[in-house]
Amino acid sequence: MRNKYDPYFWKDPAFLKRVREGLGKSQEALANESGLSRSVIANYESGRTNLSSLDDALAIYRPLQAMEALGVVYLASLKHAGPQEPGGATRAMRALLDLQIQSRRQSLLQLEKKIEALQAAREETTRWLSKDEAERANLDKKANWQQPESDGTIKRQ
Repeated sequence: MRNKYDPYFWKDPAFLKRVREGLGKSQEALANESGLSRSVIANYESGRTNLSSLDDALAIYRPLQAMEALGVVYLASLKHAGPQEPGGATRAMRALLDLQIQSRRQSLLQLEKKIEALQAAREETTRWLSKDEAERANLDKKANWQQPESDGTIKRQ
């Protein structure tokens, strides 16, 4: 079993299986509640597939944590002889949400930097536009140009 202070302990296939079985949830029931297939759940639990997607992990642990929150306690000793993970789904959800929050904060910082760069580019373009318009107006004044007539022709004074 992984160190419980490892923020990725929830990836451990044995941990996931202990949490699910400890709550008396079948792979099929968890699949129905998570929106994933039973084979995906089985592959994660067996270690054939690494549980690396935060979205999948959240989908799996949310219904398990909801059962824990309701106080559902399954007497696993009646059905399973293996060790259990009391409060495991809640710990997993906490770790997953911490990672999700960290990821979203990083995304937000990146977006804020992009916005600042776009605002700076907008200000610079506005300055250049003002200079270009002033130069054109100055050129028109020196050349004695007038605004085009309604038919598109320009009359010189």
